[in-house]
Amino acid sequence: MKALLLSSCWFQCLWFAAVVGREAWQWLTLTMVILTLLLSIRTNAAQWRWSLAVALFGIVLDSINQAAGFFVFNSAHLPWWMMSLWLAFAWYSWWLSDLLRRYPVFISVLLGALAGMLSYLAGAYLQAVMLPFGVPLTAVILFCQWGVLIGLMLAYRGRFR
Repeated sequence: MKALLLSSCWFQCLWFAAVVGREAWQWLTLTMVILTLLLSIRTNAAQWRWSLAVALFGIVLDSINQAAGFFVFNSAHLPWWMMSLWLAFAWYSWWLSDLLRRYPVFISVLLGALAGMLSYLAGAYLQAVMLPFGVPLTAVILFCQWGVLIGLMLAYRGRFR
């Protein structure tokens, strides 16, 4: 539980650096995330595979969301700070998935979908991303996407042990 608490606090620091710092801090954020991965994962091949798979999935998903016009960033492609944030979430999700697996899948998916959606809405509130389709529609889309993502993560977590 101590590891989860520490990783949760650190993930919030990484989230803050990515979302508040955006382009101005993106290389600092990327460096912090890479150091986090290198220092905490070290030789755990399963956690490396997990982190890379989740990050790649999230980067592709957000690139599709951006191409579809659901998100507008200050760059033509997904910004580095956002990709760094996906790497940070992928690292964090390894720790979080052990906790979520203790609860009924429905509750875990519901909470994960809500948290993921709220993270983007907070980013929009902090002007890190614009939501051209408005908050209600984007919130529904994000909630559904995050529900699927969390469900897939819980289903496949056992493969990466």
